[in-house]
Amino acid sequence: VVDTESMAVMPDALTDEQMMSAFDESFPSFDGDVVVSRRSRPAGVAVVFGIAKGLEAFLMRTYYNARIISPLCSLIPFFGKRSRLGNVSKLNVSMSGNRLYVMVFGGTSLLFANAFTATSADTAAYFVLSAWQQCGCNPLNDEITVSGISPLKSDMMDALRQYVSFVMPALFPSQLLTLSKDTINIPFELTLLSLCE
Repeated sequence: VVDTESMAVMPDALTDEQMMSAFDESFPSFDGDVVVSRRSRPAGVAVVFGIAKGLEAFLMRTYYNARIISPLCSLIPFFGKRSRLGNVSKLNVSMSGNRLYVMVFGGTSLLFANAFTATSADTAAYFVLSAWQQCGCNPLNDEITVSGISPLKSDMMDALRQYVSFVMPALFPSQLLTLSKDTINIPFELTLLSLCE
């Protein structure tokens, strides 16, 4: 799993060439290798992201059958399946240190997916509420769930509760606890890989 600032979520119907062309237009100063990952396929999207030049070749030489993915590649399918329950829109935030991965689902449709860096709980809440507003979510009925490990998590959730009625921690998948009790301390996007295989 490689996290990067140079990342875009695109429709899965595009060809790899079209995605790489759109990536080049979006990040004209990026100088590295571009990876297209279609592991978010149940949601109908692919994640296109840039990595350091030569990293992909090194990982492919070093590890048998290596697949390089963005954190969103495991988060989108996981939260997409959970979004089908109920008839409200769901905004999911997964936190890893100062990184936020924000996904909004309206039923089975992915409405928004992006990653942000926040240095304070207020900044993190701003990014979440901005996505919430862009997707037209209802503060009285729709839900925000928060997962992951971050020192900003509790304060961000308190800030969000001032504007949204349903802000709650995401339930940790119980089947992951069968792996080890320490699984709960591993970055959420990594633990989900065992569910996405």
